[in-house]
Amino acid sequence: MTRSANNEANEVQYLTRELQRLTAENNALHQQLVDAADAQDQQARKTALVVRRLENELADVKFLNSQLLTKVAAEQRKCDEERKRVDDLFKRWQVWSGTKLAPTSGMAKRFQPQHMELTTGLEPLAIPPFLATAKIIDPHIVDVVKVAEAKIRDMSARVEEAELREADLKLQIQDLRAQVRTRDDEIHRSETVTQLEAEKAKTTTNDDELRRLREQNAHLMKSLTDLEAEVHDLRSMSMDSELVHELQEEVQALHELLQTARNQYGHLTHEYEALLARQEATVAARINEGLQTDPDLASAPAPPAPAAEQTLAPVAPTSAAPSAAAASPPAQPIVKWALEQELADAHVKLRQYATLETQLGRLRTEVCDLHAQCASQAEQMKALRTEKTQLQTDLDEANAARAELLDHLHSLDHATEELTAQVQTVVAQKENLEQMYHQLLDRREAEVHDEAERGGDQQSAAAAVATECEECMKLTVENIALKEDVARRQRDLDAVVAATADLKTQASSYVDVCAQLAAAQRQLETIQQTNTQLNATVQQQLAIIQQQSRELTDLKLDSEKHARNALIVQQLERDMERARGELQSVQSLLAEANQTVNQRTAQVNRMHQQIQEIEMEKKNLTTEINNVATDLTTLIKENQLLNNDLHTATLAKQQNLQEAALLRNQIQALQNDLQQKDAERHQLLVQYKKLVTQQETKADARASMQAALDQYRLDLLVKDKKIAQLSAALDQLRGRHDATVQELDRVAKDRGDHAVCEHRVQELLQAVETLRQRNEHLERMVQEERLRAHKLVLASQAEAKTLKDQLQGKSAIEARLERELAETRRQLENLSGVGLPPIPVVSAAAAPPRKPASAPPAAPAAVGPAFSRSTRRAESEPKAAATRAMGPMPVAAPAAAATTPAQAKLWQAKSTPPAVTPSNTTTTATPSSNSNTTPGTVSTSGFREWKAEKQAIQRELAHNDSVMRRKQAFMESSELLRSVAEMERTMT
Repeated sequence: MTRSANNEANEVQYLTRELQRLTAENNALHQQLVDAADAQDQQARKTALVVRRLENELADVKFLNSQLLTKVAAEQRKCDEERKRVDDLFKRWQVWSGTKLAPTSGMAKRFQPQHMELTTGLEPLAIPPFLATAKIIDPHIVDVVKVAEAKIRDMSARVEEAELREADLKLQIQDLRAQVRTRDDEIHRSETVTQLEAEKAKTTTNDDELRRLREQNAHLMKSLTDLEAEVHDLRSMSMDSELVHELQEEVQALHELLQTARNQYGHLTHEYEALLARQEATVAARINEGLQTDPDLASAPAPPAPAAEQTLAPVAPTSAAPSAAAASPPAQPIVKWALEQELADAHVKLRQYATLETQLGRLRTEVCDLHAQCASQAEQMKALRTEKTQLQTDLDEANAARAELLDHLHSLDHATEELTAQVQTVVAQKENLEQMYHQLLDRREAEVHDEAERGGDQQSAAAAVATECEECMKLTVENIALKEDVARRQRDLDAVVAATADLKTQASSYVDVCAQLAAAQRQLETIQQTNTQLNATVQQQLAIIQQQSRELTDLKLDSEKHARNALIVQQLERDMERARGELQSVQSLLAEANQTVNQRTAQVNRMHQQIQEIEMEKKNLTTEINNVATDLTTLIKENQLLNNDLHTATLAKQQNLQEAALLRNQIQALQNDLQQKDAERHQLLVQYKKLVTQQETKADARASMQAALDQYRLDLLVKDKKIAQLSAALDQLRGRHDATVQELDRVAKDRGDHAVCEHRVQELLQAVETLRQRNEHLERMVQEERLRAHKLVLASQAEAKTLKDQLQGKSAIEARLERELAETRRQLENLSGVGLPPIPVVSAAAAPPRKPASAPPAAPAAVGPAFSRSTRRAESEPKAAATRAMGPMPVAAPAAAATTPAQAKLWQAKSTPPAVTPSNTTTTATPSSNSNTTPGTVSTSGFREWKAEKQAIQRELAHNDSVMRRKQAFMESSELLRSVAEMERTMT
């Protein structure tokens, strides 16, 4: 019982301990679960914070990405626009490209997808103890992208609204300007029309007044004829001697009065003619000025010019009428007085007829001159039309030849590429064969050496050597054949390159011809414009000729009228003679008439009363005529004053218009000069960029050439060492040869093969002699190569000096153009009175940094538009010093035989023409120019320079090929020496 109780007590104790242990473990596990839950909650909160922060950063990055994408799209559009503009300029300049690149997307080049592979995950962040219990506040989340997009939409809407408002304002301004322009035109037209209407009204009033005066003059002449008839009736009556004496005294007084009246009339007539001439001149000048200022007034009728001629004849009787009326002689000499008056009028008309005859002759000469000018202009038009057709045919032929040349050039480019590929394959095969040949020789050498060391049979060694020699001969024959094939292909390539160069020169000449044809076409257009102007002037001259012909017919009619008047004057003179005879008969009859005087006294008294009444009427008429004359003079004076005012106003207006046109022409000329200067400056900048690019490429080429020349110098030193070793080996061979001869003599004495050994010795001697000759030839070649390299270095130095001089000249030209541009700007500012914006000049700091000389040029890069002369001098002087310190060096090998990638890139850069990339600075064009360029070249001179450089590189290739051939001969001689040494070893 006690034992079982003890066992049960032990088991209870064990179970209680086990229960305590399990409860403790359970409590620990519960504590761990609680801790894990707390840690998980903290980690979740931290993760949420990190996620929110990353989301905010992602939103910011997205916004920044969208902004950058918009900027990239805008820059891409600008780049595409610039590229299109450059392509348009190339098309306008008739630029052609020998090769076409495959079209690639710009965005595909600029943006490539990049993939990142993360092999390891990120380590968990260490949580600080103070953050474990900190209360985390959720931040206020704001979508920055949406806010920015809303702002952008709002701003874009505002911008569109402002643009629409601006467009409406521009349209309103244009409408207002058009209205103002039409109003000014209408005002100008109305002014001219009113002036013409006023002149027409004045001329019509003057014509009416002259017509009225003519009618009055006709009435007075009629009354005068009636009075003469009455006087003639009175003359038939008998008068006494006292009355006759009194009448004679009255006639004398009347003659004196008539003489004074004639003098006054002559003076008045002269003044009236001068006044009419001045009036006609002013009216003609005013009409011409109106026609010049406003072409629409050409159809307006001019004021009647022949008014003076029409009014000249009636004025004489009108002015003479008062004197005649005042005279009113009742005696017989009144007929004589009237005839003398008519004779004076006839003389005046004759003088007018003479002046009209002179004017008619002058007009005939002018008509003949105009006909001659029309004929010459017609001949010029015919010649211009024929020249235009000839130029058009020449232009079509040149375009066809240009297209054919382009096709030939494309085909030649493809053929050249194929030939270069074939030449490269042949060169690669040649190099592979040379390597195989060297490997075979080395292997055979090793085998022969092993056989010689194993002490094999001499006959087997000789047989092996013979087989080796045969194989060497076969390989040399194959090598020679391959060399001939390569030389033939090189000749074909040279011929193709020469043909390409000739075709390119022809293309450049055709481009020049095309430029000349374009200039001729422009000249033809200017000639056509001048021709149209000449046609217009011819039409005007023809209209003037027609008007002058009408005036000529009027003058002919006047001349016929004057001729009739001359006949009438002659008839009147005959009548005067007859009247004088009758007067004598009347004087004889006076004695008989004295008887009847007393009877007629009453009648005479009545007649005296009638004469007094007529005299009163004459006085009244003379006063009326005087009043009319004063009114006419006042009208003429007023008309003259108005004409003077109008003439001064038109002159001032014409002067102002001329000054405005002159100022506009000057401003236009200055603007054209400014555009031309900008175009010249742009062209100079382009040429300057090209020169800087060429200088950089040449500097890089010189650097790479210097590296290649250093490499070749080392190669030559190694070759000199090899030559020295070969000469030592040759001396050893000679010593061995002597020993071999002695040994062969001994062997020949022993075996009887002296003849065979002698033949072999002769062959060895010949081989040694050929080796010596080749060695001398190689030494001469090395000397020649050194001299040629020295000449090349001197030529490169001279070229660098010429380039430096050209750059200095370009910089001087650029400075001069900038000064001229500044002076032109000052003149424009002085003329316009408004300041112009400054012209952007790119400083030297804006230029991209130069690449080091050791780096090979990957491609011709775009160069900044401006470099300072100090920078160019600082860059060119170390290069020139390095070139002078380099001394005579060998010539670099072509890219086909180049051993380094830098040499291959140098050959590629030299074989391709320098390309021009658009600069970052925007300049205004005006294509100038007159410049036919090709892609890859900036101008025809650049193309010729590239052609000359390519020919020089081809000559260098030929020279390097000859060097390679000499090197191959040297290698063959070394192989022959090696074979001789092996033969000697085998023979020993």
